[in-house]
Amino acid sequence: MNSNRTPKIWYPFEHTTTQRLLLWGVLGFILHVLLSWLWDVNQDALLHFADPKPKAWWKILYNNSLNIITLTVVLYVYGRILYRKTRWIDVLVAILFSHIFLFLSLVVTLNPFMAEISGQVVDMVKNGDLEVEKLGAFSLAMMSITGLLGIFFLVVFFYYLIQGMKIAINSKKWYHGLVIVLLVFMVDLLLRIIHVYL
Repeated sequence: MNSNRTPKIWYPFEHTTTQRLLLWGVLGFILHVLLSWLWDVNQDALLHFADPKPKAWWKILYNNSLNIITLTVVLYVYGRILYRKTRWIDVLVAILFSHIFLFLSLVVTLNPFMAEISGQVVDMVKNGDLEVEKLGAFSLAMMSITGLLGIFFLVVFFYYLIQGMKIAINSKKWYHGLVIVLLVFMVDLLLRIIHVYL
């Protein structure tokens, strides 16, 4: 349980209705699909991005939906094993809401500006002339800042996913959170192996 002095933003699943969290999650998902399409960002796993190349918007929608549906099914099954009253809507809300922070990670690390800087680095590596002086201090600083922000948002994603899932499965055991993290990485690996993306 959280203290009355703790900001409610850290415990949205306790202080916000399921409908509102679902709305935020759906809006985040739509923005994720839209920006992925506009910026040519392609996911070929839950936590992995493929080489950027233009794709039809419906393929981006399919790929992102596949990630959400697969993770929902796996975590719902896990929830039902632990707690028979687990509801799929609670699992879906936990996933969609936490997914907002994967979207924010995309915004800071894969926006067109950072994609251009990353492209310069890739070209330098291919040509065998990767030198700090050529890249510039500003580009290096931006890569460092966005890299740290990307990691931060990934950590926040897991924080909210664990919190939402533990409420969905009525759990107070710390190791259930660890299992959830492991299941996310297992789903990510599975999706990379079977590769049913468009």
